[in-house]
Amino acid sequence: MSIIDTFDPNSNSLVIPPSKKHKNLNYPKIAIACFDQKLINTTIKHYPNKKIDQLFAGFNFPVYEISYKNIKVALYLSILGAPATVYFIELLKSRGIENFIFMGGCGILDENLFGESVIVPTSSFRDEGVSYHYQKSSDFIYIKDSEKLQNILDNMKIHYKTSVNWTTDAIFRETKNNIKKRKLSGCTTVDMEASAIHSVCAFKKIHAFQFFWPLDLLLNDKRQIVKPSKSEKEYIDLALEISTYI
Repeated sequence: MSIIDTFDPNSNSLVIPPSKKHKNLNYPKIAIACFDQKLINTTIKHYPNKKIDQLFAGFNFPVYEISYKNIKVALYLSILGAPATVYFIELLKSRGIENFIFMGGCGILDENLFGESVIVPTSSFRDEGVSYHYQKSSDFIYIKDSEKLQNILDNMKIHYKTSVNWTTDAIFRETKNNIKKRKLSGCTTVDMEASAIHSVCAFKKIHAFQFFWPLDLLLNDKRQIVKPSKSEKEYIDLALEISTYI
């Protein structure tokens, strides 16, 4: 038996997220997940907020309630990597979150995406282990909420490009040969969470809206670090505005 045979839709898990003690927290229905503490700091500096909860993963990660226009959203720092990201999704879903907005950096495999500030993945190659516990085995997971996010960005008149993504568990094993293989299969970006995020959200019948920005270029057998073309405040504002359309 291999990892790709672990999907079990026919029996219940014996380990489930604790939810009873969180019933009175009155969570918002929307959560914004960041992969960089600087984005959290920027948000709580500029917008009314209060700490409403914490997520334990060897350390207590605060969950904030942010007030923006006429809505409230939850905000939290997601740990890098698919297993921890899905762990937090499971916890937050059990506490009432129905829509997630994920934003963070990615690697660029296609020079045509160089210089882009917003990239929306439409599918992701499943080079990680978590997604196989939530969906049947396949090379790619289709991102069901990608089209809705594109429509939202169109309505907001935000320029973006789409990508076919590659999700890997092994950031330090993005080897030349593996990059070539993934490019041949159509991948244009790489991250560490997307295929797992959208597999668990599809399984749980909740929604995830995800966008990237370039953090490094993996072109011509070389790696080049790049700075985001938007500020932290601009990305936070984008995520908050997206939340008003959901």
